[in-house]
Amino acid sequence: ILGVAPMRVYEVATFYTMFLRKPVGKYHIQICTTTPCMLCDSDSILEAIQNKL
Repeated sequence: ILGVAPMRVYEVATFYTMFLRKPVGKYHIQICTTTPCMLCDSDSILEAIQNKL
């Protein structure tokens, strides 16, 4: 329909983490783990969430 190759769609869908290719549960928690986020102490956020859950 759009003239986009299926492989191109797959490449985009697998590159970006916010595009989910499978159904998820009622809640989906995602923590940034890139270097800039880690420098801003994202590890402590991840640890707090893991302790809570």
